[in-house]
Amino acid sequence: MKKNRLTAMVLAGILMVSMAGCAGEKNTAADDAAAAQGSQTETRDGTVSKILWEFAGDLAPQEGMKTNKGTAGMLSGISNGYVVVGGGANFPEDGPALGGAKKSYPDIYVLKQEDGQLVEVNHTTLDHEISYGVSITTDDGIYYVGGSTAEGKGNQVLLVKADDAGEITVDTVGELPFTFSDGFAALKDQVLYVGAGKMDGQATNRVVSLDLKTKKTTELAAMPNEATRTQCVSQLFGIVKKSAV
Repeated sequence: MKKNRLTAMVLAGILMVSMAGCAGEKNTAADDAAAAQGSQTETRDGTVSKILWEFAGDLAPQEGMKTNKGTAGMLSGISNGYVVVGGGANFPEDGPALGGAKKSYPDIYVLKQEDGQLVEVNHTTLDHEISYGVSITTDDGIYYVGGSTAEGKGNQVLLVKADDAGEITVDTVGELPFTFSDGFAALKDQVLYVGAGKMDGQATNRVVSLDLKTKKTTELAAMPNEATRTQCVSQLFGIVKKSAV
């Protein structure tokens, strides 16, 4: 199984980081050469843009582990110029088909870009494991919503920050009235919008808002679909306010 690899994608001058933790054989020289050439896509105005993927390094093993086999459902974001990733879950022994147990991790990695590589400047741990929450990068830091199987932690909203030296601080800035994972979350004007995924361990189509200033939770209109497993992405473009005429 591959190590948890850091892959950097440069698109229109924006550096994006993807955590690849899938099983499979190592790339051949031909595969690497093809990847280095990038792939071309045609935009709406007919111009061609190129996406270039580059190998940027490996994550160190989690604390107490000999190897890092790759993890899913990680915290990820940017804080103070650092790439911050961590947590996630995998099957460290046997896979699920063989009865293996899934394990989540508390590890947090702070990475800095140097000469085309992502170099570890700090590897620390939270006081509990996290996985399958939602990460939101803001100017204040990285908000991490839900995403923990630890007792009393799965409903928390955390704010993760890196200082100038790459040291991490973690503050609890809110609490949802349910545990939350596998859904979507977006933040605007210190109001957090959360929905779908699992609430209290059950699939849902509910959508709620949490005001991080007043700590008030408001039930919003549910998503127009059955309460079932969802794979979500979210982008908050703005709030339309109705006014009386």
